[in-house]
Amino acid sequence: MLLGEKRAHATLHIQLDHPCQTSATNVYLRSDSAGCIYLGPLKDVTCVTCISTRQSWELVGRNRAQYPTVIHGIAGESITMPFHRHEIEYIRGVSLYSMSNDPQLRYADT
Repeated sequence: MLLGEKRAHATLHIQLDHPCQTSATNVYLRSDSAGCIYLGPLKDVTCVTCISTRQSWELVGRNRAQYPTVIHGIAGESITMPFHRHEIEYIRGVSLYSMSNDPQLRYADT
């Protein structure tokens, strides 16, 4: 298959990179009768690669994902926070706080 050539019902190996995942998501998609594949919204995806054609598209620069400014949790339960493995400076800037009437539990250990 030539790059850019439309082929109906062709199966393509697609790889999606997302900053909140430690490894890429791999999917196999089939083109429609017009030779097109519709990916839909690619929220925060940084790169789409077609392994089958060895073509890659950078969608945004690294570290551009939008993270929530507040994450709520329940006492005694773990909180999982998604960060890209290369975002060390962002991770260092995160503060964890605890809401409690007990002054000794006011701030979480950092």
